[in-house]
Amino acid sequence: MNRVFGDAGLHAPPVPEVLRSGVREIRKWAFGTRDVVPNSMYLFKHYILEVLTGPVEDYVAVSHAGHGVNSYAVNYQLVHGPVAVFAQEGWGGIYYDREQATAA
Repeated sequence: MNRVFGDAGLHAPPVPEVLRSGVREIRKWAFGTRDVVPNSMYLFKHYILEVLTGPVEDYVAVSHAGHGVNSYAVNYQLVHGPVAVFAQEGWGGIYYDREQATAA
């Protein structure tokens, strides 16, 4: 994950030390300690509902996903104890300025 993000000029998202050894590549531009579907991460609903409706084992997941020609984002999810973080930052697409988006 660190290499892929670094090669793109990005910092890899934070991963709690206790979860680091479990991070693996799920598919291209998708990493995590559990199986995730990048497009479902992009749309949020599935994973948020999962946390809101029952206990979820701690995990971290990161992906680059989206749809169409200009709707892509880096998606980050962390469930760790009582904390759940779901974040998304637009990055990628035919009309975006890579340098500007990477700097942001």
